[in-house]
Amino acid sequence: MPGRPQELLPAEEPWRLRAEEKPLRAEPFSEDHLAERARELAGILACVTSSRNDRRFLNRFAENAEFLRDSIAIIAAGVREGLPLRPDAEWLLDNFYIVEEQLREIHDDLPRRYFRELPKSAFGEPRVYSLAAELIAHTDSVLNEEGVVRFVSEFQTVTPLSMGEVWAIPIMLRLVLTENLRRIAAQMLSGHASERKASRILDEWTEEAAFPIGLSPIEELSSLIFHVIDKLQQDGASNLERIRELERRLADHDLTIQQSVHLEHQRQASSQVSIGNVITSMRLI
Repeated sequence: MPGRPQELLPAEEPWRLRAEEKPLRAEPFSEDHLAERARELAGILACVTSSRNDRRFLNRFAENAEFLRDSIAIIAAGVREGLPLRPDAEWLLDNFYIVEEQLREIHDDLPRRYFRELPKSAFGEPRVYSLAAELIAHTDSVLNEEGVVRFVSEFQTVTPLSMGEVWAIPIMLRLVLTENLRRIAAQMLSGHASERKASRILDEWTEEAAFPIGLSPIEELSSLIFHVIDKLQQDGASNLERIRELERRLADHDLTIQQSVHLEHQRQASSQVSIGNVITSMRLI
């Protein structure tokens, strides 16, 4: 629909991300550490018979699919407007046909009735979904056949899986990768919105005035600060006073301009790597 991509950008404080929406990226584990974690997980994921969260779980997949398609629409709209295409966004745009294939596979292979029969953990998720999420989080979405087989086998040395659960493992890996990609895309759109916000701030910010927004919590504003600094430095000496004002404000949080730029570059690099890992693992599955 005309105009829809713009409407999708968060209306208020778009640079903020809820903690639970951050990418699935935990401490990287070695193969032996992953095997140990699989055995530990088998002792934690006691099964329950309740299916009260079935609808919410399946609805999340539908929301993720819609969110990812909308993300592509927003990225494409930005390209048409002349906004720079960052490497992580380019990865997603160029490979979205693979994501679409995964979404179709999940839709076809996970009928609601079959899902209801999968044993659930006390967390309300299918036990094999939790298994897949743990593996993906501790490998930054890098999957290989040998690693998946070993992780599942080590889990079963403690608690055997049902035949239906073993059959569902590829579907659950796809679901978790899709969930992770949605979270990475949310960060990407947050940066996209922050760039627009930075332009509006600079239009309203005079050299004599204080920086027009608060800087707390500072970690949630790194993308916005990065784009403000980037635009200020493009004009060099003409923005010297505003740059100094921002330096003073950042110093109140024990942060420098260089550190702010480094944090955002680090986030963008991590996002690019994670998207590449997700796409590659989707191909593998």
